[in-house]
Amino acid sequence: IMGTCGGGMAVMSSLSDFTFMESKNGKLFVNSPNTLDGNKSEDTAGVDFQSNETALVDFTGDEASIITEIRNLVSVLPSNNEDESLCECTDDLNRLCT
Repeated sequence: IMGTCGGGMAVMSSLSDFTFMESKNGKLFVNSPNTLDGNKSEDTAGVDFQSNETALVDFTGDEASIITEIRNLVSVLPSNNEDESLCECTDDLNRLCT
């Protein structure tokens, strides 16, 4: 979400597996926040509220960092449902588990 995402599109973003939201211009709402009486002080559409209070947003940051995180995510995903996902494990197999 790099800008305003309102109405039905906000519902669609909450149905996705991963949601990225730009911290400066990103807005996510079903009903516009100014429709709530007395809601002058809290920005319920902003990135802070959506990521901390509702947990609808998985990753936040500036535009460049979001694009980097999306590229990192896409590099981990398999090409299709029949391919194995490639994930290198660097954990020590003999580590102590408590």
